[in-house]
Parts: sequence; structure tokens; C-alpha cells
Amino acid sequence: MRIDRIVIGAVVLLGTGLGLIFGYCNGTVGFNTGYPLSGTSLHFDVTTTGLPVLIGVPLAVIGLVLLFAALILSIVAQFHGAKSQRRVEPPSKPLESFEE
Repeated sequence: MRIDRIVIGAVVLLGTGLGLIFGYCNGTVGFNTGYPLSGTSLHFDVTTTGLPVLIGVPLAVIGLVLLFAALILSIVAQFHGAKSQRRVEPPSKPLESFEE
């Protein structure tokens, strides 16, 4: 199975979903610093309404699921590839040296 196609599909779906969500959002970002450092805060407010939410959220979720599936499949492929690489057969004929 070609894992790279799953990754490409996951990235396209995730990017499209997040692009719709953040492209049509009305929101603010606030960053306040303070002393001591425990007074520092980051506020991120995103509000997206309408059709971009109905399309963007499922696309982002499907992209995340595909990305997770590609991660699991690549881990399994690494272990499967390690088993097949243990069997190394010697060459059938001896290697010839270069003579001048």
C-alpha cells in the first residue's frame, strides 16, 4: 500500500478544512506580557459561521483521521520491512575484479 498517497490526501483535506475555518473567521488574537511571567496570557478567539463551518470541520476531521492512519501504517511498514530485510542471500556468482 502506498502510504504517501494517504499522507497527500490527509494534508489536502486538512489544509482545505483549516483554510475554510480560518479563512472565513471573525476573530481576534491578544497577547499580554506581565511580571511575573505567570501573568502572561495569550487569547485566541475564532468565530466562523455558516457554510464554511459545515464543510471545513468535517474535512479537517477526515484529514486528521487519515493522517493518524498514515502514521500507524508507516509504523507497521517499518516493522514489516525490518523482517523482510533480515533474509539476505549471498550473490549467485562471485564478484569479478577489474583487470587492466
